[in-house]
Amino acid sequence: GAKSVLQSTARSPGRTPLRALAWKEIQFHHVSLLIAGVVFVLHLMMVALRKLNPDLLNPQRALSVVLGFWFLLWLTLPFLLGSLAVAEERKLGTLESHLCLPVNRRTQFAVKFAVAVILSVLLCALVPWLIEGLGVILGVRAGVFDTAFALKDLAILSAISAGIAALSFYASTLTRNTLQAMGTA
Repeated sequence: GAKSVLQSTARSPGRTPLRALAWKEIQFHHVSLLIAGVVFVLHLMMVALRKLNPDLLNPQRALSVVLGFWFLLWLTLPFLLGSLAVAEERKLGTLESHLCLPVNRRTQFAVKFAVAVILSVLLCALVPWLIEGLGVILGVRAGVFDTAFALKDLAILSAISAGIAALSFYASTLTRNTLQAMGTA
């Protein structure tokens, strides 16, 4: 009786310590996800603005440079995602309590790193690549995106986003709060 209950709860697919730890890390980045939502809406508005008023893309206008490279705003998010990972937990004093979790310290660190890098690639490479690809399909060509959904562009954005997140993550292990980590990175 008791043995089968223990076995059934141990085998339930949604209740592993790694999944709980990964979910906690994703929840920890709720501010970054909110900022990503705002940048997403702004980026869609910029593509719509470029579509509605093609004269804005005239190379003689300084505004065309801003509108053409709007996607670069996304590259500020990996700094935030990586910097939040360790420094804020140290600041809040919750880093030490993680020693009580049923997952060893090295695994916890790996999960923190993986979540920061994966969120950076998904939010800061994939989303702007999709938005700009949609813009190219709609006839809005500006900035560095001249073909819709070019995998080379996605690979470059992914490498840049992952690199910034990794650098910021490392900086967050050396500092006591997010602003210091972002400055160090």
